[in-house]
Amino acid sequence: MNRSWSRSLITLCTPLLLVACSSATATQAPATSATPQVASSAVGLEEFRQPREKLWTGGRPSDANLDAFAALSGGLVISLLSADELGDERERVATRNLGFLSIPITGAVDLTEDNARKLGEALRAHEGHPVLLHCGSGNRAGALLALEAFYVEGLTVEAAIALGKNAGLTALEPAVRERLIAR
Repeated sequence: MNRSWSRSLITLCTPLLLVACSSATATQAPATSATPQVASSAVGLEEFRQPREKLWTGGRPSDANLDAFAALSGGLVISLLSADELGDERERVATRNLGFLSIPITGAVDLTEDNARKLGEALRAHEGHPVLLHCGSGNRAGALLALEAFYVEGLTVEAAIALGKNAGLTALEPAVRERLIAR
């Protein structure tokens, strides 16, 4: 089966598989009115959160996750892994013809307005296309997305935190709150 035909088949069959297999995953946070949780719409990405349409967040993607993401066409992988954590990810992404951006976040110290704005630029540049934002567990991804929502999109502190939680924010919530409230 050629690659183009295979991708078309996946695109056509995905809605049918979702109807047949739909169920909430334990990793998704409850939706709030400020930030609705979008059900995962891609086979192979079920363990990732989808806080917005065409945006998946979570931990380090496996090769199978990257294959599933590549099947969506035109995607960008944004890695928040530090240089020590990154390993061969850039090459793994490139072999699948996906875009790649690294914004290293080692912890709370790197949760800056500048890094949030870099994320915002990347999200705007890829609007309408799939984006996979990840770190090691999803915590840093949710934290930086919350900061981006506040600094770039103008969401309130509570709406930005809710979005961050839907994207995986956990232990870094106090640091994110501190930065948002101090502004």
